[in-house]
Amino acid sequence: MAQPKETSFTAWEFSVAEEKAACIFNDLNIKRLQNLQAEAAEQLVGLLVDPLNISEFIQRQAYLSSQVALLKYLLDAHNTASIVIFDSLG
Repeated sequence: MAQPKETSFTAWEFSVAEEKAACIFNDLNIKRLQNLQAEAAEQLVGLLVDPLNISEFIQRQAYLSSQVALLKYLLDAHNTASIVIFDSLG
């Protein structure tokens, strides 16, 4: 069973099996993550530079890029864990 880690933030220590299981999302979760990623990516592609406020553009670009990257990381982790689990069954 996952054990709390000593840290300033909430963190857990997982066994290998728990780590794999924690990466698996159900179908509805996957669709939600994909929707969030698509929304952030569309906003990122549609960003317009305001020459009078470059810093706001840079901050917004960094924020949206980070969202896309994090959601990609979660979806990739799910796909990798799914393949590992599927391969172990066969």
